[in-house]
Amino acid sequence: NKDALLIKNNNTVVYIIEDNVAKLKTVKTGISYLNSIEILDGLNEGEKIVIRGNERLRPNQKVKIKENK
Repeated sequence: NKDALLIKNNNTVVYIIEDNVAKLKTVKTGISYLNSIEILDGLNEGEKIVIRGNERLRPNQKVKIKENK
């Protein structure tokens, strides 16, 4: 989901969640289609990424996960 992507210091980054803490990770993007985008490098399978509210997060900020149902 493109909403997960942020640009910081000329890098494309996303926030992942580890133990209820937001961690900033640099990613390499590929092909874009509609609201989706290919991630070529920087994420591991199964990592949870933030797609809403990520603009207001700070690195290492504690978060509470709200699952969409």
